[in-house]
Amino acid sequence: MLRQGKQAQLRVVLNNLEVDFTNDIRRAVPLAITSFYANAFPNQVVIRAHEVDSYSHDTGYVQYLVVSLMVVSVMLGGLLQAGSNAAREYEKGTVKELMLAPASLWAIQIGKILGALLLNSLSVAVMIIVIVFLIGVWPDHWDELFAFVLLLMITFVALGSLIGTLVRRRQAVIPLSIGLSIPVFFISGAFGPAIWGDQVTATITQLQPVYYGIAIFQHAFHNFTTTSTSPAINGFILAGFAAVIVAISALTLIAGRGRGVVH
Repeated sequence: MLRQGKQAQLRVVLNNLEVDFTNDIRRAVPLAITSFYANAFPNQVVIRAHEVDSYSHDTGYVQYLVVSLMVVSVMLGGLLQAGSNAAREYEKGTVKELMLAPASLWAIQIGKILGALLLNSLSVAVMIIVIVFLIGVWPDHWDELFAFVLLLMITFVALGSLIGTLVRRRQAVIPLSIGLSIPVFFISGAFGPAIWGDQVTATITQLQPVYYGIAIFQHAFHNFTTTSTSPAINGFILAGFAAVIVAISALTLIAGRGRGVVH
């Protein structure tokens, strides 16, 4: 039909249930048609598609997703561990003894964070072993992995301690931590580089550390750059989040003394 100058129609039916897969097909069909025309009529179609790979290896979807899940697991583990510990002290009344101790509340809060950090590090170590040795996702940058795992743990342990200090009930810490983690997980680029449809979502996403954590871990494992900012800038931003959250958690404990936690 094409050699006779007649029009040919290629009908493609999509269920449109999976947006990423649908978009792949929409891009692939025009490329396939163009390649066909280029081979059938080389004198008429002089432009050909040429693929240049930016990375030396392919990364499966499971290998990409498991790195994102690791970040969210570090977040959830830190919130639950530190939040439950902080809330337990209010439930049992031991926070009064801490505040009466001959030590600054800054030192007490740092000690609480370090204790929760030590406990949380065990589960994080097991998770890294599973990802690397069982699933087979080997990091390209081990130094980035260890450095930013520690930084993320500090950030979320401090945030968990802050939540526990504010709500003061373990029953409230668990649903609050899970409820906070789920929406953050979906908007932070866990399934692929974050592409926002509106400015409000973009602003919310960039004002929380999981977005930068996923970007850093994708670079550490796969050497991917999934944000407009470089891995170094993402690292500085994460360090800023950690410093601010640790300071706020300590100031909250100090404010609790001023409100008369200890009688």
